[in-house]
Amino acid sequence: MKTKWKPHDWVAICDVCGFKFHASALRERWDGLRVCKDDWEMRHPADSAKPVVRESPIPWSSPDDDEQSFEEVGDASKTLVVGTDYVDQHFTTALTANRTITLSTTNAREGVAFNIWRKVPSGSDTYTVAINGIHTIPAGKGGTVTVVYSGTTWYVARYTEY
Repeated sequence: MKTKWKPHDWVAICDVCGFKFHASALRERWDGLRVCKDDWEMRHPADSAKPVVRESPIPWSSPDDDEQSFEEVGDASKTLVVGTDYVDQHFTTALTANRTITLSTTNAREGVAFNIWRKVPSGSDTYTVAINGIHTIPAGKGGTVTVVYSGTTWYVARYTEY
């Protein structure tokens, strides 16, 4: 565009296309640029939309680092319930009888697991830990058994004997 002298106006350049215009022909756009009428555009309404915040409860979380993350079962049989009992269950005391871990299907969903850990104390130990009828940690042996829920039943995913 050829610019001619206009009283009380000056020549300015469009920030988008770079052409010369009288300053009075340029407008300030929403992003702060001074532009000609061909480059002027309104701000999109979605730029000022506020996101919808949905307050949803957390379905589960890991315990804090400073909290105990296992349960000492002691010299007792136990029924484990998902969401109620710790994932890691430890037998570290001497047993006075064979013990049984029963795995409840209450709150169980596919993929949840329990780790049952048996440490044989010094001296002889002649008692076993049976886990839901799917595995038994033998007398006098230590080990870790990881059991996982398949959606219909519990199964042994890993067994390590000490």
